[in-house]
Amino acid sequence: MQRNLGIAATAALLCGLGTCDLGAKAQAQDVVTTVSVSNRNAFPVLVKRIGLKDDDQAVAEVAANDSVSFNDIPFSSGQVFVAFRLDGSNECIGAQAISIQTASQNRVTLIVSEKSIGAALAPKGGRPGGNGRPPGNPNNGDVFARNLGIHYRPIRQADGTFTARITRAPEAGTPAAQVGFEPGDEIFAMDDLPFREPKDVLEHTMQTTIDFIDVRTKERRRATVELP
Repeated sequence: MQRNLGIAATAALLCGLGTCDLGAKAQAQDVVTTVSVSNRNAFPVLVKRIGLKDDDQAVAEVAANDSVSFNDIPFSSGQVFVAFRLDGSNECIGAQAISIQTASQNRVTLIVSEKSIGAALAPKGGRPGGNGRPPGNPNNGDVFARNLGIHYRPIRQADGTFTARITRAPEAGTPAAQVGFEPGDEIFAMDDLPFREPKDVLEHTMQTTIDFIDVRTKERRRATVELP
């Protein structure tokens, strides 16, 4: 066990993060779950999965503004996910530890940004975050899209379409939170279809592509999500 714990710690040290606190005590029965990876960068990334056993290792390349999944991962102990840039620099972006307790209770989406990798958690069972209408002022001009879990303000365009400008941080565990949307991001199409009426935002289910403008970089990006 000491040698295997060293593997996880080494993965974190590669990114200058120090040792990871896995919080992972083995349980009597393995937890099997899927961990999704959402790359929010305009460049591809490489994500390595390193477990506490020699055979708990895998590698996946994630294209720019795309998503992949590590399917049916056996969590008999903790896992560490390490992300690297694939833009020629091969620079380490960061590391994220997932404990067996976290995996047993949540669906996990890893969000890879330019300088970090983090975990968005959605409780297992039912719709992520409930996807009901959260409390708020219905007269402030915001519209709530229950499938995404966002409040947005329609910004009308000259061609009669509108963009959906997100007005507050998404509720934890919703598809929008898993993508990592922030207030100010503007969604301008879903499944390559622009918006003309609010119902156009709602009429998307299952695997859906979302085209948006990143408020931080002002770049157009694409994400893929699973909608209820």
